[in-house]
Amino acid sequence: NLLLLYGAWEGVGFCSFLLIGFWWERRSAAEAAKKAFITTRIGDVGFLIGILLLWREAGTFDITEIFAFAQRGGFNNADIGGLGLSGNAYLTLAVLFLFAGAVGKSGQFPLHVWLPDAMEGPTPVSALIHAATMVVAGVYMVARMFPLFVLADDIALDVVTAVGLITVLMSATMGLVETDIKRVIAYSTLNSLGLMFVALGSGSVTAAMLYLFVHGFFKALLFLASGSVIHATEKQDIRELGGLAAKMPVTAAVFGIGTLAMIGVIPLSGFWAKDEVLHALDQHRSVVLYMLALISVFITALYMTRLFIRTFLFEARDRVAWGHSHDAEPLMTLPLVVLAVLTAIGGFVVFGFVGDALGFPGGFGEFVFFEDPEPFDFAWDVAIFSTALAIGGIVAGWYFWSERAEPARRAGDVLQPAYETLRNRYYIDDAYQWVIDRVVLTVGAIVAWFDRNIVNDTAVDGSAGLGLFAGFELKFLETGKLPNYALAIIAGVLGLAVLLLVFRL
Repeated sequence: NLLLLYGAWEGVGFCSFLLIGFWWERRSAAEAAKKAFITTRIGDVGFLIGILLLWREAGTFDITEIFAFAQRGGFNNADIGGLGLSGNAYLTLAVLFLFAGAVGKSGQFPLHVWLPDAMEGPTPVSALIHAATMVVAGVYMVARMFPLFVLADDIALDVVTAVGLITVLMSATMGLVETDIKRVIAYSTLNSLGLMFVALGSGSVTAAMLYLFVHGFFKALLFLASGSVIHATEKQDIRELGGLAAKMPVTAAVFGIGTLAMIGVIPLSGFWAKDEVLHALDQHRSVVLYMLALISVFITALYMTRLFIRTFLFEARDRVAWGHSHDAEPLMTLPLVVLAVLTAIGGFVVFGFVGDALGFPGGFGEFVFFEDPEPFDFAWDVAIFSTALAIGGIVAGWYFWSERAEPARRAGDVLQPAYETLRNRYYIDDAYQWVIDRVVLTVGAIVAWFDRNIVNDTAVDGSAGLGLFAGFELKFLETGKLPNYALAIIAGVLGLAVLLLVFRL
């Protein structure tokens, strides 16, 4: 039921607001919570409009009945306010509004700006929001409503693919220059979510759901392992870390497994999911989009290798923090080990024998669809290309950010404008702030002046003042003296007589 879905959807948003702002005494945490809440509300308005458009024609919020109504062509030639929509235009408009909700909730371009700042919350909150619940809700919703996207015009899935791919490339490049350990992982979340939408836009719900499934393992692992690092060193800036593998071997090992899964190294779970996405893109989209996705694979390997090297390898840059660092107690370490095991083997759900053991003979496709499952289709050419690029990214990352990191510094000097652009997140946050300062606040000030001076002082207070004035002046007509009343009656009669004579009434 779409209405129930929307209610739970808003509940997730409200809970995330409370969790991100957990340390509400901090100004940065309070502002991050507010930013997340307001930004996702923008998308939620679109989501609500899409739901109401579907209900307007179908007359129900039941998802199955809406699917059947659309299959019968019930949305064909539906109209809105005389706009003259024809064919599938109405349904296309409705699903694009639904997708707007997914863009906000899953942090896709251009509503992605809230997600990196959500790192102000406690690290377990980051793992919960980024790995399992809030940010993947948008992906789930599009997958749940996918039959409508298929029945709509092609532009609907084209938009899903384009937005996902733009987000993938933007987040990957921004991850190259980020120095906060949790924010780097946040950009990798944007990267993964973008790939899920690319899979959906390319027509493969199974690939998207497989990525969503395994992403929960390695992303929770990365966030919780980063929390272990922060717990031990009280540092989040990777420029102040280094050499932690010697002091925190378990954390380093599981973080390495999560990193390799995020990069997509065989046989870890991320490899199977990523390659299924790339295969869907190769089969159903242009070669240009496929090549852009392959480039993102290389960049992902580059910045994730940088993250691991700067955190765990070579010489420690803060000897004091390094000196008192150590693996956390078993209460914190055991979940990391469990997640590392699931990260390593989670991708095997694509194989039939695992599906048989879990009660899904049709494999992971049956787990997603229950009937008429979409088969898992492994492509060796895609696997070879993506693996080569992933390994190339790891090697390049090692070269750029080795102990001396001279190549990275030289590249930074040459590409200073590009570096500044990436550090400032393509200036999108600045653009939004400019619009708020110059447009929203200006319009707000004008409206406030109009409300205060015209509505309140003139209309409301003026009406009250007029009543008081009229009452004060008219009270003198009631003197209580009979001669005055007689004079008024005579004047009235004479006035009526004059009117009768002049106008011959």
